[in-house]
Amino acid sequence: MRITSIDLENFRSHSRYSETFEKGINLILGRNGSGKSSIIEAIGLALFGGGLRDKQEDAIKWNERRSRITVTFLADDGLEYRVEKVFPRQSCCEKGLFQQGLPGRPLQEDLNGFHAQLSHRPEK
Repeated sequence: MRITSIDLENFRSHSRYSETFEKGINLILGRNGSGKSSIIEAIGLALFGGGLRDKQEDAIKWNERRSRITVTFLADDGLEYRVEKVFPRQSCCEKGLFQQGLPGRPLQEDLNGFHAQLSHRPEK
């Protein structure tokens, strides 16, 4: 799997953030407090779930009603997928897995298998 892009909306310190990643190693550079760790946290939340440092509502930018994380990746099957997670201030997060090029219906039946595959840890 290779992450190809990330889009953040009202996530922590980011009003809007969008980045496309190239093949190979990508660096996220910036001053202290500029939101570098938030970008990494957002990727982890989208792909693995959990991991919020604080309460869910703390992930939402001040005075906003919700935040959104979108991560697009190229899977081992050669297809491109998009994971979206929305964190409303007043309720549980909404999530969906979408295959690029198909209508906007989430591949819900694949979502549980996708998370199980990402969470799998081989025996030592």
